[in-house]
Order: sequence, then C-alpha cells, then structure tokens
Amino acid sequence: MAEKEEVQEKVCGEILLQNEAQDVKGRLEGGQLYTPAYVTLVNTMVRGAARGIMVPMSLSTLWNSLQLLLQEMDGASVVAVEVSFFQSLFNGLMKEGEILGSLRA
Repeated sequence: MAEKEEVQEKVCGEILLQNEAQDVKGRLEGGQLYTPAYVTLVNTMVRGAARGIMVPMSLSTLWNSLQLLLQEMDGASVVAVEVSFFQSLFNGLMKEGEILGSLRA
C-alpha cells in the first residue's frame, strides 16, 4: 500500500494505528498488511504447491517457487512475501489436516 501510493511506510503504519478503532481488516505479518483476499490467494497457492510435492523438498525451495509465481502474476508491483507468512500459512494447513506428510529438520 505504501509503495503503490508513494507514501512512507512509517506514515502508512501511523495512519493504520490512528484508525485502529475502525476495524482494519487484514493480517499483519513481517511489517506488511495482507488483505483477506490476498491471504486466501496465497493460502490456496501454498496448499496446492504442498499437495503437489512428489519427492522430498526443502520448504525454502517451495517458498522461492511461490514467490516467483506471485511476481509473474502481479508483475513488478508485487511486494516480496515474507517467508514467515508462507510458513505460518503452511503450519495452519498442516494443523487443519489440509496437507499430509511430515517435516524433518
């Protein structure tokens, strides 16, 4: 939002905090605010990508692939998605039983 409107990130954050009582909908992760629609999109992508894995794969490779796909979809305007955001969605899907398998360090 800050990049698109050419407003400093700090100012954007202050505006959001001032309007906190107005129920800003979204998910704040890694200093970025994700809209519910974007969370749904990325969650669907994480689920699909994880379900499509046929051989053992590191999650960092999976996140890099998803990041590239998002850049192709949105062009240069896409803001880099934090790894913690992907990981958080992945963990939620594992907990809900949407993704089967196991993680190993």
